[in-house]
Amino acid sequence: MTTKNKKNLFILLIVLAVLAGVGRSIWDHNTRVPVGTEVMGTLLFEKLPANEIDSILIDRPEDSVMLASSEKGWIVENRFGYPADFSKITDLVLKTKETKVGRKFPATESIAKRISLMPPTHKESAETEKGTRIRMKDKNGAVVVDLFLGITRKKEEKGVPDSQFVMLGGGQDIFLVDQIFSSFETAAPSWLKKSPVEVAQSDIQKIDCTGPDGTLRYRFERSEKGKDFALASPPTKGTLKKSDLNRLAGALSGLEIEDVADPSSPPESLAKGISPRLDFTLFSGITYHVYPGLTCSPGIPCYLRIQVDYKSTADKSDDSLTVKAREMNDRLAPWCFVVPERQHGSFFLTLGQMLEDEKKK
Repeated sequence: MTTKNKKNLFILLIVLAVLAGVGRSIWDHNTRVPVGTEVMGTLLFEKLPANEIDSILIDRPEDSVMLASSEKGWIVENRFGYPADFSKITDLVLKTKETKVGRKFPATESIAKRISLMPPTHKESAETEKGTRIRMKDKNGAVVVDLFLGITRKKEEKGVPDSQFVMLGGGQDIFLVDQIFSSFETAAPSWLKKSPVEVAQSDIQKIDCTGPDGTLRYRFERSEKGKDFALASPPTKGTLKKSDLNRLAGALSGLEIEDVADPSSPPESLAKGISPRLDFTLFSGITYHVYPGLTCSPGIPCYLRIQVDYKSTADKSDDSLTVKAREMNDRLAPWCFVVPERQHGSFFLTLGQMLEDEKKK
């Protein structure tokens, strides 16, 4: 290499170093977060006693979620003690236990505000500057996790977040961790157990729709599992629309709630005698009675209630099913469920809606 080429290479290396420094400076200025110290792979909660956690409080700038372990399992305390989604709680605890630190750097108020790590109740901070706080306690009331969640970070501008800024309660450092907690920074309804009943559509033998006056509007029935439902009453020469019949038959099996109302003051739309009743009778003899609220709209929630019973007959009697039905009724009957409008509409299908339009044939 000639002396001139060596000189040009030297100058090029200097230019590249300067550009790299400027680029890094611009990145730091844009993110406004110090690079920090490498602590790659360190567990944030190395000795977290996951099996001893007894309650979880999630404070958000908008509201709070209170989860607690009870004799009947985990519940959402600020949703009238309704059962919680245990799989979601397990996911949160395991994710917390497995969280590893990528970097850490000293916390300052200005940085905490820029990455949304101010306490959710901090009055002097803007809403965008506040984070979510998660506190987990054991059976003795001792805090085993106190964690503030800030913004997530992406490696690329249009990429998927792969890390999140967090801070320990009372700590002096901010951590960039390898877990994303966004799915847990949600309101109380998202923590409810979404499926109140576990009924396979194939187990349903009979579907009755009874009007508010006690008159049977229609009955669909099948003689054995695997066969299609047939209209047993009233007689008709019309052809049934299979899609609507399947929608009705799957209404109970696919039921997922959005929220629950205060059981001590049921909504007026659930008052007795103003809406139809759907009875889903299983081959076992257990019957689910569904009472959908009379009306709902985008501004009015769609409500329904569910009761369960088992009636023995001369050729079918099982004391264990009587007990099972009573237990399910005790669990379901007190609640006023809020359901999506489309699911609510599945319980309001009339026989006329399920018949093919003769004019279109």
